[in-house]
Amino acid sequence: HTHGNHAFVFGFEIARRQFNGFRSDSTRPYINFVATADNSAITNLRLGLPYSMVEDIGNLSAGFRSWDMSYYAGDTWHAAANLTVSYGLRYQPSPAPYEVNHPGVIPYKCDCNNLAPQVGLAYRLPGASGVLRAGYGLQYGPILASTYAWIRSNPPANMVQAIQQPDLIQALTAAAGTSFSGASQGRQFFTLLDPHLVLPYSDQYNFSWERELRGSWHVQLGYVGSRTFKLIQQRSINRGLIGPGLTLTEATVDARRPDPRYASIRDLWNGSDAWYNAALANLFLPRWKGLHVDVSYWFSKAMDDGSSFADQGPLQQADSQWEYERHRDLRGRSDFDQPHSFRARVSYETPSPASAKRWVRALAAGWNISTIGLLKSGTPFSVFSGSDAQGYGNVDGTPWDRPMLLNLAVLGRTIGNPDTSRLLLPASAFAYITPGMTAGNLGRNVFRKGPIRNVNASVARRFPVSKEKPLTIRAESINLFNTPQFAAPDYMRTDSSFGAITNTLNNGRSLRLAASFEF
Repeated sequence: HTHGNHAFVFGFEIARRQFNGFRSDSTRPYINFVATADNSAITNLRLGLPYSMVEDIGNLSAGFRSWDMSYYAGDTWHAAANLTVSYGLRYQPSPAPYEVNHPGVIPYKCDCNNLAPQVGLAYRLPGASGVLRAGYGLQYGPILASTYAWIRSNPPANMVQAIQQPDLIQALTAAAGTSFSGASQGRQFFTLLDPHLVLPYSDQYNFSWERELRGSWHVQLGYVGSRTFKLIQQRSINRGLIGPGLTLTEATVDARRPDPRYASIRDLWNGSDAWYNAALANLFLPRWKGLHVDVSYWFSKAMDDGSSFADQGPLQQADSQWEYERHRDLRGRSDFDQPHSFRARVSYETPSPASAKRWVRALAAGWNISTIGLLKSGTPFSVFSGSDAQGYGNVDGTPWDRPMLLNLAVLGRTIGNPDTSRLLLPASAFAYITPGMTAGNLGRNVFRKGPIRNVNASVARRFPVSKEKPLTIRAESINLFNTPQFAAPDYMRTDSSFGAITNTLNNGRSLRLAASFEF
């Protein structure tokens, strides 16, 4: 509704969601062989020494139902010839989902106090000094079905049974059709949803200055930031106790658990915060004699205290070393942190000179040549010990302890070349913790993978075969210069291949030629 200098908007959205699924990853037992301080995972497989065996028992189908809704009202106010202000308010209640097969399994209630204000302004400075823009908004994120659906494996309807160091002879000779052969000696996994679980939310803010330079060039300088609260996080509780007078070996983990009915209890709660700050510079040439240029540079920092993809389900690598100390142990650079990011996009359309011959214009004019180049810092990764001490395994039942750092010179290194990775990340720089210690002193995400260097390019032209029936020919290349982006090295200290890079994160150069005819 438009009234004077105001343009009011209002509306709502209501969606009904259904999530149906079946947990089939371990309906037949699976056996885990992992590296220990004495043997590699392959050696333990050959010797028949498994770390654990897990099986799902029960009706593992799920049918979750939920409502999503939001209501919005706002206004764009042209306060003056050189000032525009927009503001609004969104209300986003989040009713708790429910499961049609097992009523009452979702313990939290409706999160119904989610008011999200937002405001923005644009102000044109006097003369040719440019335009200032600023904005703030409060945004809510969802609790995804892939998070709360983990409870489908909980008793009494279902059970995920685990045995530490099972007897393979007993396990593999069980009669067909019987239940888990080692159920009597195993423990159940349990997923606990916090009864006070609410939507994560984020304060997002930005500020920029833009000015037109000579010709058609534009420059933009700005800042973008956010502070995010109550991100959903997993914490593994009910670990094997560590203390004086206890036999600290991997074989006694279950006997030392506070609740003997369960193995690890996965607790999902609003336990993490995150911070993001970025300075940016953009340079634009919208169009000049067929040439378009867009260059951007971002300098940023992203940190959190253990929120790594928790909305997609629990991620063990994001767990703390010790059950009773999380935030200080996990605080570090986010898994997606990339301090430097440079992008350049250039496109050019070949002209059609009037002085050229007709056949030259027909062949050479109208081709669109475009390329995009990307240079970015590598993302961080952590190093894990894989064992608490030589010959002791993981005495608290979780394998994601970090080692003790012996050589400070390796901190902050970028490990991005397979030829030098083991020299830059030597095993001798790290030591195992001693039995009874709860954590190593190495921080989270203190190393980086190699940088990203990628160029894509394309050439295309549209030929008018007949009226409204064009033929388009396009040739393009992804990763034009065939530059590899290497994955993180082997980060488990117990592995014989520790520090070695064995894979890439991207594909090699690809070429594609396409033709399309519209009619």
